[in-house]
Amino acid sequence: MKKLWLFAGLVATFLGTLSITANAAKDEGSYDDAIEARQSLMQVYKYYWFTLNQMSKGKIKYDAEIASIAAESLLASVRLDQTHMWPEGSHSENPANRKNTTLPAFWKASPEDVAKADKRMLDSVSEIQKVAGQGREQLKAAMRKVNSGCKGCHDDYRKKDD
Repeated sequence: MKKLWLFAGLVATFLGTLSITANAAKDEGSYDDAIEARQSLMQVYKYYWFTLNQMSKGKIKYDAEIASIAAESLLASVRLDQTHMWPEGSHSENPANRKNTTLPAFWKASPEDVAKADKRMLDSVSEIQKVAGQGREQLKAAMRKVNSGCKGCHDDYRKKDD
């Protein structure tokens, strides 16, 4: 478990440093560094979520220890500060940016709405972390909550695949 927390700390430090350094010097142009940082973080989410989701559906064998580690890792990644990974202008319609799927509507959301979405995500992943090692059925019920939470932001702020 110590290795897991060390890894999570290293990821947090790397992503935070990359994003803050890239955006501190930015005054205009592309936001590729911030976009790359948030896409990398989403890949970390996806990796652990996929393991948990497949176990909850019975598509891979449920293993309480692996589920617990995946849930701890997912929670650690959700807790990372993303503030500097979402600078205004880093959306999909800015031709100076690398390819990404974030719609400009994201920056029109109220700070309260963003805070509520962040809290829903943290709360649902915290619930997964609490029950991941207790059995497939408990994991399955908790996964439904996180899936609907992710879907909310993706439906509103993510460009549909062409």
